[in-house]
Amino acid sequence: MINNIRSKSLLVVLLTISITTVACGKESTTTSVANTNTPAISTSGHLKFMEGNDCTQDIVGETTDEVGQEINIKKTSGFTNDEARSVLISNVQVGIVLKVYDNPDGKQSDDWTEVFVKKQVLEYCITSFEQNYEDDVVQVFFHQNNGLDGKVSRIEIYSGSYVALPTDIPLPIITQLPESTITHTPSQATTATAIEERETALVVQVTDGDTIKVLIGDVLWDLRYIGIDAPEGGQPYSSEALNANTQLVGGQTILLEKDISETDQYGRLLRYVFLLNGTFVNAELVRLGFAEVKAYPPDVKYHEQIFEHQLEAKENGLGIWAELAIAATATEPALSATSTELVEIATATQPEEVANVIILDIFYDGVVPRVESDEYAIVKNVGASQVNMNGWRLNAGAPEQNFYFPDIIIQPGKNCRVYTNEYHPEYCGLSFNSSGAIWNNQGDCGYLFNAKGEQVSQYCY
Repeated sequence: MINNIRSKSLLVVLLTISITTVACGKESTTTSVANTNTPAISTSGHLKFMEGNDCTQDIVGETTDEVGQEINIKKTSGFTNDEARSVLISNVQVGIVLKVYDNPDGKQSDDWTEVFVKKQVLEYCITSFEQNYEDDVVQVFFHQNNGLDGKVSRIEIYSGSYVALPTDIPLPIITQLPESTITHTPSQATTATAIEERETALVVQVTDGDTIKVLIGDVLWDLRYIGIDAPEGGQPYSSEALNANTQLVGGQTILLEKDISETDQYGRLLRYVFLLNGTFVNAELVRLGFAEVKAYPPDVKYHEQIFEHQLEAKENGLGIWAELAIAATATEPALSATSTELVEIATATQPEEVANVIILDIFYDGVVPRVESDEYAIVKNVGASQVNMNGWRLNAGAPEQNFYFPDIIIQPGKNCRVYTNEYHPEYCGLSFNSSGAIWNNQGDCGYLFNAKGEQVSQYCY
């Protein structure tokens, strides 16, 4: 009887496949029985969105890997909105791109995650939407705002091409950024007021104080901040500038705004960079004293705004300005004795009570071609009482380069600008009315004299 049964039995082969857990996702451990009646694995991929992390708890929605799907979960039956925390993919085709969004309309100003399928497997668990990693099965990028797990409201499925990251670029892990050493809270003044549409990108490496590497979609770009210049290559404060930039944007999803130029001569994107909370990164690095204003025409949209933050950094002696202040105190530059007037300037007796009006700064690198009519010097009343500037004189380093102040009062804490050849009533309406540039871009000094002809302030750069 036993032999008869054996002769009529089908050979059953038990095949147990154990697949190990990978760094951030899991290929499921399964046991399957293959026999002569076992159907072939379907070529159609399947995705199950799960309520818990690690593909646990209830299924909150499922779909195939058909390309072109755009599922607004709030409006789609069979899905539960704001519940999914992980997804189990089964036999999903290579090249499929899965995108999940917090925003039901797919707006990238809120949290979203992009998954690229590199290898077709029987089952694989993406354990959380709030992670960045890559293994031999998937590539996952989380564009962070305030969290995505349990908040998924939209699903999109496309086909795409794999873009491998260079091996020397570490993938960012959002939750493991080093603790910030920046203790301030960015002021509202460092938040630009423009409301133009901006592009979303993910920072994958901070190169130095003004350069980063970002992913825009599937493309990796080098990006240079517009309008600023930070120390680099072993210069003083280069490491501090790199650290400050890392604390601000490292591993973050950021918003990019273009000015006029697309790229620079090295092929780097030129952009203004904003955090999702509105912080204007270009201006913030200047405000912290880890970069200085640098005009790169024609990209000067926010030049004036960023320059205001440089004044703040200088007044507070922050970063590079603390170093420069020490150097300036140690070696006061001598005046050129090329004329009798300049010799008299150099030897003038200082007043017993120096008036509290100073040359605060000089914007010497104008953006107007050739004539640089938009150069200006800033004079500020740092005292406690108002000062009538009638009869005061600002000298730009040469006998003929004098501006004589009219009958104008500067209130305590206020400042005025003296332009090379522009009229700005909002800044007191003062100008040298010069047909050519006043301030030497390679270095120069400005001298301020009171109505008695006494030198009360000097500023050199």
